[in-house]
Amino acid sequence: MHSILVLVISANHTEVRVLQSILREQSEGEVAIVGSADRGEEALSRSLALRPQVILVNLDRTEDGALEIISRLRGLVLEAGIVALIPTAGSVYEEMACAAGADAVVARTDVATGLMPAVRRAARSAQSRRRLVDQGAPEQVP
Repeated sequence: MHSILVLVISANHTEVRVLQSILREQSEGEVAIVGSADRGEEALSRSLALRPQVILVNLDRTEDGALEIISRLRGLVLEAGIVALIPTAGSVYEEMACAAGADAVVARTDVATGLMPAVRRAARSAQSRRRLVDQGAPEQVP
């Protein structure tokens, strides 16, 4: 049974297919890919429409404003966990992705071993946020 619904966001369609394949292989059925999107408005609209539990954002250092999508997603889809796939470990991208709102960060060199643990971590973070929001929500009067 699929327990984590994932949306993959990347400007590179080949990388989308590779990431989807890795997630399917590593998750042993724990993950269901609900879709993919390019960055920008498509990512925002697909996130709202599909309501994934985790959004995997592939960041590319060559694109201006690549980190902006994380902060936009965080503001729009609070209940989703966000995993940032960054060019290299320990890079400035790691700190910047977390500051923008990513729950977990994985370097491209660590995808084979680090992607599923990061997806699980982001899903747990999202679940904790949902609980806090639910507990803080005022009771509705009939």
